Amino acid sequence: MGVWGDWRTRRRLDAERRSEATRRVARECLLSAPREEIEAVVVQHFRGQGYEVRHWEFGGRLDLELITDGSTVLLQLQNWREIRMGDNRVAAVHRAGIAFGAVRTILVTGGTFTWLAEQLGGKLGVDLLDGDALLRIAAAQKRTIGAGAPLRVA
Repeated sequence: MGVWGDWRTRRRLDAERRSEATRRVARECLLSAPREEIEAVVVQHFRGQGYEVRHWEFGGRLDLELITDGSTVLLQLQNWREIRMGDNRVAAVHRAGIAFGAVRTILVTGGTFTWLAEQLGGKLGVDLLDGDALLRIAAAQKRTIGAGAPLRVA
């Protein structure tokens, strides 16, 4: 049993290392991709959920407006290349949503959100889409991002 258990443990750890390496390469491709590719993935995803997608400008920034049943959702994609997005960005997109009269706001990053950003997003009702979520969405659409990122993300 000891030898069998060790072999199974080594095999599981090797698979976890390969999976993490694949995710790391995919995230690097995601962060180096042009905005147009990321925007195309996001637009297709929300159109598939029944939203009409428009571009909106607020304070000199261009992002996406999602409309369904007369309700507006603002999606902030401007700083998607940030590796660690903090709570200041969450607060800013929430304020923009209030000023625009949106019923909901969504903040997108190709990286991750800090713990404080996640807590504030939950408190303010800002939906957070991180890099792993973007990769899963792209994989579901059978798309590659950047330099052909391997999109089979566990």
